Amino acid sequence: MIQKIIEITESQEQELKSLASNRGLSEEELLSQVLTQLLAAKSHEQNVALEQFIARAREISARHSLPEGYRFNRQELYDQDN
Repeated sequence: MIQKIIEITESQEQELKSLASNRGLSEEELLSQVLTQLLAAKSHEQNVALEQFIARAREISARHSLPEGYRFNRQELYDQDN
């Protein structure tokens, strides 16, 4: 485990003590649970955003196509710059 020192307001301290007591947890356990939930939610949001991006990219690619027989040639792109 890694220890962290944080600063909180007096009102946050009162709420933390109350919540921890009501749940039968130490303040440390409660903070750890809250942090775990926050990080999991962030990860979930990132996954949802990525899935939405991929779905949108598939929609766009389904509507667009390259001409029949088209072959990408990287050298042609370099030659155009010169």
